[in-house]
Amino acid sequence: LLDRHVEVSNTTINLEKRYLNETEDYRVQAQTRWSKAYQKKYAAQLDAWLRELTGGERPSGARTEATYEDPHVALITLSASSKPDGERVGPVDHLEALQSSWRSTYHAMRNTLRSLGFESSEWQYDRRAEPHTGKRGEMGINECYSHEHVVLVVDGEVTASDLRPIVEKHVEKNEWAGSAAHGEDAIEVRKPEDLNDVAAY
Repeated sequence: LLDRHVEVSNTTINLEKRYLNETEDYRVQAQTRWSKAYQKKYAAQLDAWLRELTGGERPSGARTEATYEDPHVALITLSASSKPDGERVGPVDHLEALQSSWRSTYHAMRNTLRSLGFESSEWQYDRRAEPHTGKRGEMGINECYSHEHVVLVVDGEVTASDLRPIVEKHVEKNEWAGSAAHGEDAIEVRKPEDLNDVAAY
């Protein structure tokens, strides 16, 4: 994984832009998900998606009207142990194991929202695996190990306890996910005006 990251970091992509008979050559630096530029780009996409659903000011200064009348934003964190049997596993194996339960977790999310009376048109989600920065834990021991963020936007009031079955299904179906790491703080529900930066939670 490290070799691949270094290889990509040292790679320049040569491109050509063509318009009618005019061409322009330019170069861009290759990126991986650990690159700051990559993360900045996808954070901007996440902000734009959230703005379309909940309304707000665009970077241009114009305002976007909300798609949802009463949006609530649920921030759900899913994780898995990097030392499931007492021995550390590699970051790629860890990420695959972390994501192995998503299908069941997604069905739990859909069924939970349906049981709460929400139609499929009344909720959307964005799911991203993000590497830990190394700022937490003993000596940055989890740096490069991922956790998943599910940003769920619902057009109507929901609570963390309403959405608890989603996290419980992840813990049930993921052999490396422990219940201790998925306590009450695994789900937060906020109104859009109380959410400063969805990418930073």
